[in-house]
Amino acid sequence: MFKVQMEKDSAGKWVRSKYSEPQIVNRQAGTNTIISWQHARVFLNGLRGMLKKDTDLKYWQLMADVAELDGSLSVSATKHFGQS
Repeated sequence: MFKVQMEKDSAGKWVRSKYSEPQIVNRQAGTNTIISWQHARVFLNGLRGMLKKDTDLKYWQLMADVAELDGSLSVSATKHFGQS
């Protein structure tokens, strides 16, 4: 999943504002590489065919929706995770 950026609303409550830049995490090398939203879409589309479980496909769709909106809050992600 993409990291969430939070900010305070007018009432002082923390809410999701958008998602941070997508990153490729290389756990073996211990590095993170920031990529563009366009590259994230290509990467996610490449993963799609490997997913078989319904739960994996559900989370893939949530990430694909966010990537399609260049990190903006998607309706599907907000419904799934809530606003705050």
